[in-house]
Amino acid sequence: MSLKDKIILELQSEPKSMQELQLATGKSYKNIQARISELRKDGYDIQLKLVEVQKYTLSERSNDIIISEFIKDNNLFNSNISITKLSNELSMSIEEVKVAIGKLFSSYSIIQIDQDTIKFIAKKY
Repeated sequence: MSLKDKIILELQSEPKSMQELQLATGKSYKNIQARISELRKDGYDIQLKLVEVQKYTLSERSNDIIISEFIKDNNLFNSNISITKLSNELSMSIEEVKVAIGKLFSSYSIIQIDQDTIKFIAKKY
């Protein structure tokens, strides 16, 4: 398989940087650059474009972690906790608090006393 064919295959799978083309083909910068010029002359539309790369980011702590830390920091285990008051205290909507508490059921024993009241049961180890 010619270098031009390898370059075409690589670029068909996904956009590649010069370094990625070098790694994939084992050829030098100048060799790849020359083959790209030839491919362009052969009628291929090969463009050098800025392509965003996906990266993991941490924007903020999730609401379930915030609630969990609040319960621990304020020693609210085995106490009746008002969802409305928790919402106000943490500056979250009631819906956000309910969704976050729903995520905590796998980590904590939580009892719903009534529509607005829950209780986190402290685990004994």
